[in-house]
Amino acid sequence: MPRILVVEDSRTQAEELRLILEPEGFVVEIARDGQEALDRLGAAPFDLVLSDVLMPGLTGYDLCRQIKAASRTKGVPVVLLTHLNDPLDVLRGLECGADNFLTKPYDPRYLLHRIHSILANAGAAGEGPAGTPLFFRGKGVSITADKAQILDLLLATVEEFIRSREREREARAAGEALAESGRRKDEFLAMLAHELRNPLAPLLTGLHVLRHGAEAAAREQALDAAERQVRHLARLVDDLLDASRINAGRMQLRRERLDLARLVRTVAEDHRPALEEAGLVLTVATPDVPVWAQGDDTRLSQAVHNLLDNATKFSEVGGQVALQVVVSEGGEEACVAVRDTGIGIEAEALPGLFDAFTQADRTLARARGGLGLGLAVVKGVIALHGGRVRAFSEGPGRGAELTFFLPMEQEPPALAVETTRRKEAPPRACGRLRVVVVEDNKDAANNLRILLEAMGHEVAVAYTGPEGVRIAGELRPSVVISDIGLPGLDGYGVAAALRRDPGTARALLIAISGYGEDADVRRGREAGFDHYLIKPAPPEDLLRLLAAV
Repeated sequence: MPRILVVEDSRTQAEELRLILEPEGFVVEIARDGQEALDRLGAAPFDLVLSDVLMPGLTGYDLCRQIKAASRTKGVPVVLLTHLNDPLDVLRGLECGADNFLTKPYDPRYLLHRIHSILANAGAAGEGPAGTPLFFRGKGVSITADKAQILDLLLATVEEFIRSREREREARAAGEALAESGRRKDEFLAMLAHELRNPLAPLLTGLHVLRHGAEAAAREQALDAAERQVRHLARLVDDLLDASRINAGRMQLRRERLDLARLVRTVAEDHRPALEEAGLVLTVATPDVPVWAQGDDTRLSQAVHNLLDNATKFSEVGGQVALQVVVSEGGEEACVAVRDTGIGIEAEALPGLFDAFTQADRTLARARGGLGLGLAVVKGVIALHGGRVRAFSEGPGRGAELTFFLPMEQEPPALAVETTRRKEAPPRACGRLRVVVVEDNKDAANNLRILLEAMGHEVAVAYTGPEGVRIAGELRPSVVISDIGLPGLDGYGVAAALRRDPGTARALLIAISGYGEDADVRRGREAGFDHYLIKPAPPEDLLRLLAAV
């Protein structure tokens, strides 16, 4: 079996090489520095030396020179391993006699390929038939040193050298891409910590104001600030979860036939107050006729919202934002574009603008905020719909245009078109309801009880699943509001138990949970919940459901 000497001062990296090589049938010995390597080479023969470059005492270059200079070891191939990626380092390694030079981190498969190639083609001292010196021996073939054979071999050697350099460049490029990805993720984690900490400061300050009996105006101001910060935190968490779902391929669409023009107009009106508060003017232009597409209303609304949110962040007071829907000339594609007069985008940043962890505002102040995930979510959502995205800017200070394209559906011949969107009725006044809240987070449960009692309802609270089933069985409430993650019995079990009991089978069951995957919602429906709200659920959504009882 071929014997390989690994010369590596890092115990971890030496053991990694052993784990790669020994399963391939190599006998591996490890030397911690250059001098120990020379001692081992003097004591026993080896077929190959794998040596780190930067080591205490003898460097890998010096070790290679001494191996090649000694008569006992001059024929032993030497492969140098290093983190350095300067071409001059490669040349320096080749000048000292190294047979190959690999840059860390290397692909184990490529490392093994190079080792097998070097061992198979290693020159061996000796003589061929009729005493002719051997020029090359490998794979059972001996080539004597006539000129034609030498020329052919030299050409093959040059070609192999060029191929090896190409492979090394590819490996280096892959390593650099991996390092860049790691750098961007490190930046993202630091940015995430910054963005999550920022809302906590006004929340803590607001709690202090409320606790110490400030005047009514100050309390109202603190509550408004707290609500804004909580909604901001909720958006951050939603972006993280959506980006994770898209990356893992777990985002599922509820496709239906929809009018994209109407959807855009609705999202624009929902977003208009935020733009006006930022001092921006919003204009909307859509076709007068429906623009039909197959898609998920919620996800496409989210994509338009994210584009408007991006324009809001990167436009100055007094700027303009234009939202437009355009149909292609042949009617096969619809285009939704958001143009702004904001800070613009540098040309080199445009290709990666819709990638995850990309953030235009890299300054320490981070006045623009955000996680750099909003546009990545847009790209993922539109890709799931069979569409594409595009970013354009004439440069810094000249605004930007972000666009997504979706395939259109042809309008059926006799389609009755609804010209205005049916608006949800506002919460209407309702009578006193008996409500059971099942929630193991006591702060959340008590706050919900305070809210519902303020609306005139009778409320009982349970902190475990079995307790919730028992109390509901005793009180026979009109409504049960339950968390999903509960001790003793989860929310799905609570719903199933209540549906089996004739006394609670007709109650309105509402889930409020932090588990928001499509599979969680579907499982909630199957268990018997009428509605599934994702934390933090806006109070008005809950009150609207109660008003319909």
